[in-house]
Amino acid sequence: MDDIAFALASPSDKMDIVSLLELAYRSPETAGRWDSESHLLRGPRTSPEEVKTHLDSKDARFVVARTPERIVGCALIRLQTENPRDPRASFGMFATHPETRNIGLGHKVLKAAEQYARNEWRAVEMSLSVISLRTVLIAWYERRGYTLTGRRHPFPFSTTTGETRNDFDLVEMSRPLTDADSVA
Repeated sequence: MDDIAFALASPSDKMDIVSLLELAYRSPETAGRWDSESHLLRGPRTSPEEVKTHLDSKDARFVVARTPERIVGCALIRLQTENPRDPRASFGMFATHPETRNIGLGHKVLKAAEQYARNEWRAVEMSLSVISLRTVLIAWYERRGYTLTGRRHPFPFSTTTGETRNDFDLVEMSRPLTDADSVA
C-alpha cells in the first residue's frame, strides 16, 4: 500500500476513527487475532463523545494513516507533561484496519506518532498502557523498544466494558524518544 499518507485527524474524521477502533478491537471480524481484545471485552471500545473530546483537546492529537478511500490506521497521542525540560507523551487508541495487517502499517503508525510527539512537543519519552494478559502485544511493543516500567493501573471496568473476565489490570510501558529512529 504505497498510497498511505499520514496526517493529524480533523473533527470530520471522528466517526471514521470510532469505526476503525471498534473494528480493530472488538469486532467479530478480528476475534481470535493476536491484536484483538474481543476475547476479554465485548462492550464498546470508545464512543463518538470520547473521540470528540480528544479531537478538541489542545494536548491530544490523533495521528491517522489514510488511503484515498479511508482511514486505515490511527493512534491517539497526548502530551502528559508540559515541563519544557522534560516533556512526555502517551500513546493509545492504536488501531489498523484488518485488511492492512501484516504489511508493517502498525509499526509505521507508531513511528509517525512518536515523531509527532518528538517534533511538535519535544517529548523525550512515550508511554502506553496494555492489558496485562495481552502478552503477545506486550512482546510486540518490546520489539519496538518499549520496556515495562513496573507500574500497574486498575482497568477501568464499568457497566459498558462487557468483560468476559476481570482478572487483569493495565501494565505501563515506555521508551525514550531520543533514539526513536534507531529502533527497527
